[in-house]
Amino acid sequence: MVQPETVQCSEPALIKNLVVLEQLRLIHRNSLISQVVSFIIGSLIISVLWPIGEKSHLLTWFGVLVISILLRVALSRHFLKLDQAGTVLSLDDWAHWTRWGVLLSGMIWGSAALALYPANQPSYELFLCLM
Repeated sequence: MVQPETVQCSEPALIKNLVVLEQLRLIHRNSLISQVVSFIIGSLIISVLWPIGEKSHLLTWFGVLVISILLRVALSRHFLKLDQAGTVLSLDDWAHWTRWGVLLSGMIWGSAALALYPANQPSYELFLCLM
């Protein structure tokens, strides 16, 4: 694993790569906790909306959420494993796949507003907005 403190940074490209590497490390080191929280909040939404929601929509949304969580955890574990082993990483590729994972999660959470919206149920609407 490259330690930023030990590398002489004289070129802007090298500095940029070290910054990107540290950003990726930060994202992937904290990914597990964020995905656990995502699962807990998703479970809470499903349990609260279950009595009034369309069951097929709830289960489909939650299933897609769980798949995305598993993919993001696998991606992070793989990155951290390679980083710990000192493998030379293609930072552009890892940044690309990390962005796609974040975009996927954002789309799934955004789709909850469309697929799970409890019309004419003010208390449930407020709950979903706060989640």
